[in-house]
Amino acid sequence: MESREGIHPTALDPALLERAAYAYSRAMTVLDPVRLEDWDARGVTLGQLRLLYILFAEGNVPVGYLAERMGVRPSTVTGMMNRLSRQRLIRRRTDPRDRRVVRVELTPAGREAVCELSTAATNYLGELLARLPQPTVERLVEGLEALVDAARARQQEGRSTPRDADTDRLSEG
Repeated sequence: MESREGIHPTALDPALLERAAYAYSRAMTVLDPVRLEDWDARGVTLGQLRLLYILFAEGNVPVGYLAERMGVRPSTVTGMMNRLSRQRLIRRRTDPRDRRVVRVELTPAGREAVCELSTAATNYLGELLARLPQPTVERLVEGLEALVDAARARQQEGRSTPRDADTDRLSEG
């Protein structure tokens, strides 16, 4: 299967692809533990954090929408919401227009937690980026934005996980 630009992933220079995969892995290994410490101190998992950020960005949304945005089953979202609700970070309410629909929103404490986590992450990233020359930071940001765009395009094609790529390769062989 071809990408949006018509370039098959294996058309990339294998050495460059391996270097990119290794750099990505190293970046996650070095950068994530610091962020995870902040989340862990609040008792928030990565999945729960994603849920909080979606609510922060989009406001009061139905549970089904959250599940769709996160690419998980509604029952998975319900489990995450149970814990976040006990922490008083989110609030669930029945939709007054359709009593079958449960809507979710951040509480003031949830909004504050997201703001604090975002500020801590931004400050940490700022400390790292301050060590790099401005042109390098600009290229890095452009590259990350392009990578996110490529991932979103792939998701819109209905292929969002690494397993999807493995399946594509198997079906071609």
